[in-house]
Amino acid sequence: MENIYNAPKAELVEKLSSEHGAPFFVVSLRKVCLLFLLTFGWYSFYWSFKHWYTQRRSAGEPVTPLWRSIFYLFFTHSLFGLINKRLAARELPYWRYAAAPHVFVGLAVVIWLINLLAYGDERTMVVALLPVMALLIVRVLALMAIQRQANLASGDPSGASNSGLSGWTSVFIVVGAGYWALILLGAISILLGVTPR
Repeated sequence: MENIYNAPKAELVEKLSSEHGAPFFVVSLRKVCLLFLLTFGWYSFYWSFKHWYTQRRSAGEPVTPLWRSIFYLFFTHSLFGLINKRLAARELPYWRYAAAPHVFVGLAVVIWLINLLAYGDERTMVVALLPVMALLIVRVLALMAIQRQANLASGDPSGASNSGLSGWTSVFIVVGAGYWALILLGAISILLGVTPR
């Protein structure tokens, strides 16, 4: 018989995964880096969608992943807050990359401003390409820091469960590589003064 005078026993630490799977989108850091750089940062939209979709499915959060991915710059901090909350509940180090969402979002705005200022003048666009590429590398480092924490919070620190290259990933790689090739060919032709007829 149960003693009615005992305090109720509650589970103080959340389960690692719900019946619906991991609480956050799990992906290897190598894959994040590759897809982000090859797509010139457009991978951020997909990455955000997958996190919010997974969060809605696993935690029952009333969110719309599509809108949160379209406006991911406004929701990256709240996503990072949920990741930190999960890490704190599991007594894992959650403060290590606190600046990562600020860097990730801030540099997206800086890149947008550089592109806006360079738009229209071909030579200026080519010159702006170098700082934009450098900022993309810093952005991907911030994104990888956020993803590292998400993987840790989901119980898969290396992202091994999503490290392979699927059919869709291969499509993104081919399209991204083609995009980079066009950018580089365009930049070279502008620098050499070659104009299309």
